[in-house]
Amino acid sequence: GISTTLITGFTIQNGNAQDCGYTDSHRCRGGGMYLFFSSPTFANVIISDNTAYQGGGMYLLSSSPTFTNVTFSGNSATYGGGMYLLSSSPTFTNVIISDNSATFGGGMKISSSSPTFTNVIISDNSAIHGGGMYISSSSPTFTNVTISDNSATHGGGMYISSSSPTFTNVTISDNSATYGGGIYL
Repeated sequence: GISTTLITGFTIQNGNAQDCGYTDSHRCRGGGMYLFFSSPTFANVIISDNTAYQGGGMYLLSSSPTFTNVTFSGNSATYGGGMYLLSSSPTFTNVIISDNSATFGGGMKISSSSPTFTNVIISDNSAIHGGGMYISSSSPTFTNVTISDNSATHGGGMYISSSSPTFTNVTISDNSATYGGGIYL
């Protein structure tokens, strides 16, 4: 995998992996970027207005990138509007995940992964399940995180299934849902 690559000062915008015709294909993943067994460092990057079947802004498979001062906004997907994580362990520091939308995981869908979030804002995302995040079979860690103003039918802030998240100094406020305004477990 790629471990020494630095991606800095870029805007990744208007990518489309939605209309590929194969919803179960790798070609329908990662509207902005697809990482496969790679771990680059992202610093001062904006990932916005991308769309895909899975991972509107970005799709991670078996990857452990580092994100510092990165914004995911305006992305959309069926699974993981801002980002979709599968079997990955990324690190997010000083990151904003806002105004993304999806059916599952407006801001992010996390599956079989162990991401770390520090000083992160997850706000104004929307979904049917998991407005801010949809977490399944995962062990994410959240420290100094704000989850606010997200909306969904199930789990306005988060939808959590078969997972063991750790929350330290986390604020969950002003989220809305039919079932589980803050968190749906």
